[in-house]
Amino acid sequence: MPYLLFYLGDFMIIWLLLLLMPLVTFGFICLRFRSVMSELLLPAERDSETYRTIILALAGFSFTALLALTVVNATVSTQLQLPAYYLLFSFLCYFFTLNLQSYKFRRWHDQLSDALMGVASLALLLSVASVIATARPDSLDAWLTTTLVIGVWLIDHTIRALLNARFLTSRLKGQKNSGDKQDERQTEKRRRRNA
Repeated sequence: MPYLLFYLGDFMIIWLLLLLMPLVTFGFICLRFRSVMSELLLPAERDSETYRTIILALAGFSFTALLALTVVNATVSTQLQLPAYYLLFSFLCYFFTLNLQSYKFRRWHDQLSDALMGVASLALLLSVASVIATARPDSLDAWLTTTLVIGVWLIDHTIRALLNARFLTSRLKGQKNSGDKQDERQTEKRRRRNA
């Protein structure tokens, strides 16, 4: 049955829309905290080298799996197009994220990078679930794998989004507090001038 979920027309739209979830989530976060999105990132927040190392490994894995599935699909008549598309999407998102690390200077760049990594990781996990669903379309394994993949990813995504929102809330409060202090200083200067 999960095989049908992955391959039937209307249901396929659900799986493709699921890939947009990280972009939508982090898009809402960017809108909610738009006043801090143009801030420059501190060097510790950028940490481009660490991200690049992780992204290169995952992009390499996506690319290798994509090549393997393409060869298997060409030699054996199986229906592995959807997993191949997921892997291609995963690789392209990781590749774009890797490039984004080169010019990630503002907070919204960081949000876009996180969202693309979320899309890439979800696509990679969905490719695994769809391969299992293709191999055993009506088995309990396919249902359990699909549920586990989406559940684990969703828990991680939710935690990341909540932590991100909490951090940005503290940045926003810090901005307001510094604005209040500046207002107090200006009021104090006016009082001194008038006195």
